Order: sequence, then C-alpha cells, then structure tokens
Amino acid sequence: MFFYVAFALGQYQVSGNKLCSLFINSKFIVGIVGILSVTLSVTSSIGLFALYDMPASLLIFEVQPFLVLAVGVDNIFIFVQSYQRLVDQIDRPLSERVALITSEVMPSMLLSSLSECLCFLIGALSDMPAVQAFSLYASMAIFLNFFLQMTLFLSVFVWDIRRQEEGRLELCCCIRMRFEVQSPESYMYKLVKKYYAPNLLRKFVRSAVILVFALWLTSSVMVVNRIKAGLDQKMAVPEDSYMLTHFINMDRFLSVGPVVYFVLRGSFDYTQVKQQKLICSSVGCSPQSLGSQIATAAKFPERSFISHPPMNWIDDYVDWLRPLGSTPCCRQFISNDSFCSPNVKGDNLCTPCDVPFIDGRPHPNNFYVFLPNFLSENPSKSCVSAGHAAYGSAVRLTNDSTQVIASHYMTYHTVLKTSEDYIKAMESAILIAQNATRHINEELKKLSQPEIEISPTALLLGMDPWSAFIIVIVIGLILMNVVGLMYWWSIDFNAISVVNLVMSVGISVEFCAHIVRAFTISVERTRVERASEALSKVGCSVLSGITFTKLGGIVVLAFAHSQIFNVYYFRMFLGIVFLWTTGQSRRLYLKAAANRSSQAGQEKHQFIEETTPSLYYEYTSPQPPPKTIITSQTGISTDLNCAIPLFFDF
Repeated sequence: MFFYVAFALGQYQVSGNKLCSLFINSKFIVGIVGILSVTLSVTSSIGLFALYDMPASLLIFEVQPFLVLAVGVDNIFIFVQSYQRLVDQIDRPLSERVALITSEVMPSMLLSSLSECLCFLIGALSDMPAVQAFSLYASMAIFLNFFLQMTLFLSVFVWDIRRQEEGRLELCCCIRMRFEVQSPESYMYKLVKKYYAPNLLRKFVRSAVILVFALWLTSSVMVVNRIKAGLDQKMAVPEDSYMLTHFINMDRFLSVGPVVYFVLRGSFDYTQVKQQKLICSSVGCSPQSLGSQIATAAKFPERSFISHPPMNWIDDYVDWLRPLGSTPCCRQFISNDSFCSPNVKGDNLCTPCDVPFIDGRPHPNNFYVFLPNFLSENPSKSCVSAGHAAYGSAVRLTNDSTQVIASHYMTYHTVLKTSEDYIKAMESAILIAQNATRHINEELKKLSQPEIEISPTALLLGMDPWSAFIIVIVIGLILMNVVGLMYWWSIDFNAISVVNLVMSVGISVEFCAHIVRAFTISVERTRVERASEALSKVGCSVLSGITFTKLGGIVVLAFAHSQIFNVYYFRMFLGIVFLWTTGQSRRLYLKAAANRSSQAGQEKHQFIEETTPSLYYEYTSPQPPPKTIITSQTGISTDLNCAIPLFFDF
C-alpha cells in the first residue's frame, strides 16, 4: 500500500526522451509523508489514551489502521489530483493556486472528518466495551489525521510543487531539467469520464441498478434475523496450532459447563431474619428467594441451562455458627473470647461461640461478629464447612466488617459447546436474575428498604438538508447490505463484526461526503451532467485512493492461516469495500433525483433544467428496534439495531 500510494499520485510522461524526467512529476515523497501522517495519527491516538490509562484491545490495533488509512488516503488523492487539474491556472502565483484548491476540497474534508468524529463519539456511548474503546480511539485518530494533513502534509505538498516547477528531480533535487506541464487527465480520470460515468448514468442502466440494489436490500432484510451471534473460539487460533486440537477435544469430551455468578449488590440488611429468607435456599426460606429460584431452575436444565443449585454462603455460614459436633466450627477462647480455630487442640481452651439463635437464624447483633472468621478459615477435617475456599472472594465487606457491600452466588451451566448455547444460557440466567430482583424488591418495599439489583456478571453534516439526508440514507443502505452479506458469507454477529460495522459507517461517510459535495457545487447544466462531473472528478480519486489501496491490503488476508482473519477481516473488509464502491451509483441517483438544481448552476446558466425521470422514495420511520444485550463472564455484550429499507419507484 505504501508503494501504491507513492506511485499512483504521480504523473508519468517522458519529456525530451529522457527517462529521468519521470521523477519531476512523481510524488513518492508526498505519498510517503501522507502515509506517515496516517501512521502518526494512529500511534498518537493510542499514546494519548494510554497516557490517561484508557484500556485498549486487539481489535483497536487491527481495525483502526484500516479505517484511518482509508480516510487519510482518500483525502490525499483528492487533494493532489484536484491540484493536478489546475492546468489553466498555472500562471497564477503558487499561493493563490494552493488557496484555490484548499477552498475547493478542504470544506468536504472538514465535513467528512467532523462527521466521522461525531459519529464515533456517539458510538462511544455504547454499552459494548469493544465498541466503546474503538469509537474513542478512532475519533481521536481521525481528528489528528485531519490536523496533520492540513499542516504537515500540506507543507510538504507545497514544497514538492516548488521542486516540480523548478524542474528538480524528486529523489535527487540537485539535478534540474526542463519542466513541462502534464496533462491534467489521468488514465483513471479518462476511464471514468469517457466510459464509466456516461454508461452508468444511462436511463435504463439507472433503472437496472436501482432494481438490483432494491432486490439486494430486500434479501438483506429477509436474512438479517438469521445471522448467528457469537464467536467460535476455534476461529481465533491458526489452523496448524495445537490449541485448535485442544478446543476440539474440549467440545467432544468436556462434561462440565462454565460458572455463572448471581451478584447481589445494594443496601441489603443481612442481619434481619426476614431479609435473609429472601436470599437463602435452606428449609424455612421463601419459595421465591434467590437461592430457591436458582435451585428450581436447576431441576429443568434442558430449559434453564442451570445444572446445580447455587453455593449459598448464608446457609453455610449459619450452619458454621451452630454448636454442632464434638468440635464445633465456631469456637471462642475462654480466656479472651477471641476466635478459636477448630484446628486448635485442647477442649479445655475453647468453648462454642456465644451466638443466640432466633427462628433458626443468628441474632442480628451477632451476625457480623464471626463472619470475617468464617470467610478466612480454611476447610479441614475438623470443620469442612469453613468458608475461605468456597466464599473467600464471594463476599465483599466494608473496611470495618460491619456490612456486606456485595456478594455472589455461584452455580454451573450445563455443558455448552456452541455460541448459540452460551447465548441461550445467559438469556436464561438474566431471566432468573430479573425474577429474583423483582421479588426481592417487592418484599423490601414492604419492609421500607431501598431496592437492590441482581445481575449476572448519527451523524451531523454541514451540507444542505437534502445532501445530509441522502448521505444518511445511502449509509443505511450500505450498512444493511453489509449485514445481509454477513449471512451469505457465514459471518457471525459478535464484537469483531460489530466493530467492523461501526468502522464501515465511518468510511461510508468518507465515500459519500466528497462525491455529494462535488455534485452540490457543480456548475453543470443538468442533474445528470453534474452527477457525471462529480463521478469523474471526485469519484476517480475515491476509486484510486480508498478502493485500490484497500484491495491490496485485503487480498493478503485471504492467505492467513487463522480463520478469524480470513472470515472477519478478509471477507468482511472485501464486502465493505465492494459495497462502498457500488454505493456511488445509489447516492448519485438519489442526489440527481432529489436535487432540482445547484445554486452555482442557477447563477451561471439561469435556465430551466431538462425534464428527467424523477426518483420518488418513501421512508418509513421505524419503531425503536429491540435491543438485545447478552452479558457473559467476560463482559462482552451485543447490541444490534436493524435498519428499515427504502422503497423506490420510477
């Protein structure tokens, strides 16, 4: 990609039969500085957030360079190629030419960069840790990239123009040759202007393209709810890794499910007997207590995915306090009433703990007296119910050990093998937690206690309203088509694919904003002519910039030995780039149909446009989409919002 950008920015025509003249109009240094500015923006973003201890993930280092490189390379190509077309302005001073080209292209760069930054800042409000971190890092990187391009890159570009006009060779500035103005039309520009744009904007081609994408959109909407959620851990390792065999054997032979914790937090008075009965699971507890509900769910493992009753520290603590057996677990030294371990020999040294019981429960004044000892005592032959092994990390006490801040109740899922099994198991755990929370809070209201909680562990555009509306619509169409493509290419829905979708929204803005703005400021006479000019001037820069640059890096991923790179990066990135490119036709059709005339065109020509087939569309505002949040022990959550299709009719 480095060599492609450095090579594609130049104009290569031999002057005076001297091959050295190729280096007069080459742009190797400009291309390399542009790539370095992108790299510097990515590393600076990572460094700034690392300075403030913002956590990062592997997804950030894998996806963020792809995003920022697309934005940066696009701006570089648009800026350089727009200047190369100013052949008729070559007699004007360099400062005026630079001012002219910056006034033409910088507004769209500013709008797209600002929109992408705001888009990712909105994404940072997500509850998904992966999306939140990626959005923050990407927003800062895009801002720094724009700043460096408008300062560092622009300075180097002006210096390179002076070198070029003085006839100095790029890689050897001490050699001077005669400078000749090159043709402003590159091969890509000629191809788009003479062949691609005229054929794409034919009436029957427009109708056919809209029909094809309408069918594609319909198919995407139909299959969007069939996309599987989750990430198979076998895809995260190389195909020749020994870990792949380990994961396969775990699926075949492992006969125990993962641990699930039900966490109780809030102002809960454990000293009160009535409140203890809302938590415990032994005889005399409430049938709707937390422990009882989990134990009931364990009787139906095929539906609840809970295989065992919970490990309830309150039940074991109460049993530990009882003066049972020849050597009770809870004892006090006779001399000073301090705690006496069951392992201390000599019955004449210790006596059972003086804890009175009310209705089978310890007196409220004595509940916290020996709780720290219970949590620190290791099980032994003398006392197997000591709680350090099972509950040492299950109960969080205040510094003075007079109140429980939070505690968890552990149990096990049934054997889970697929991502679908894990998701269903967590949905069942969430349902149990919600039922227990509701029951406990209802009972606490009767006791005038505060509620507790149980839980298992758009864009702003500075263009005219029509342009902003069309860009949003096209981005929505691209996003929906990417989601549909995930189904056909067997790409599951998980944190990696969600980050890729968020990234696709940001780069879609980059694709759309420049072309739509070029259409808006065009002075051509008709809508079709303005669309053709926008596609020829800016579309070729976008095509040679983002598309070809990305294809070179994406193809390499196809040969990766890890399935996660082959599926989630090669397939998804390839589909995103393809949909970005094909989205040019949709946004031009919509813009040509919705925009009656550009302001510049009206001022220059003052005529009524020719009648062209108009594209009418109907937008149905969707209801707030359902939000599915799946929380696991690793803290990963998934949030999927589905778009609504547009209906087109000529």
